[in-house]
Amino acid sequence: MNTGFLETILLVMTVVLIGVVILCIILQMHIYNLKQKIIQLGYQYQNLNVGMNNISAEQKEVALALHLLEKEEEKNFIKHPIIESGKKIEVKNLFKGKRVLIGDYNLEMLKHTKKIFMSLGFDVDIVNSGEEIINKIENGYSCDVIVTNHIYKDGCDGEEVLHTIKNKGISIPVVVLTISIGKRNQFVYENGFDGYLEKMLTQKQAEEEMKRVLFANKDKK
Repeated sequence: MNTGFLETILLVMTVVLIGVVILCIILQMHIYNLKQKIIQLGYQYQNLNVGMNNISAEQKEVALALHLLEKEEEKNFIKHPIIESGKKIEVKNLFKGKRVLIGDYNLEMLKHTKKIFMSLGFDVDIVNSGEEIINKIENGYSCDVIVTNHIYKDGCDGEEVLHTIKNKGISIPVVVLTISIGKRNQFVYENGFDGYLEKMLTQKQAEEEMKRVLFANKDKK
């Protein structure tokens, strides 16, 4: 075998060996990059879990605040009837045995509205979002009337609460509580609410509207 042929064989083998080494280096780089992406995705997943846990913690905190608010207001109400415009409000039992679910994201306003309905004899449950109203109803919660804020900070608004409940064939009256003054026709006749209340709610207004909604064959007058 001549020397030229051997040199050619050695050259080819050298080139092949170099190619294999380069290919191995490229594969190692790809493997390294893949590992880095996996690690990065792991961190993102951990951060996502932390975020979800934070959301859950916030929801629990709000739920606890509402629960404490309910208990505290019930105790205070027994000792000291509501004071409105500097005067004590008469405690009535017009709606004793009736239950109302009230939704409002503003805790102070929710506190005031709760007292008004308690003064009329209602059993009162409170939530701070439209989603919570819908969730309670979908999970079998029962009440005689729902009072919902018109606009919430986030999530579904009062109209979505109304339409979701009505579309499910649920007959619980839905009453809007809003800062929009003098808009009864719009909310009742146009939007379809069963009743209309204005903020800041008074006992007289709540009494008249609840009589209309619950005792007057649910006529929208």
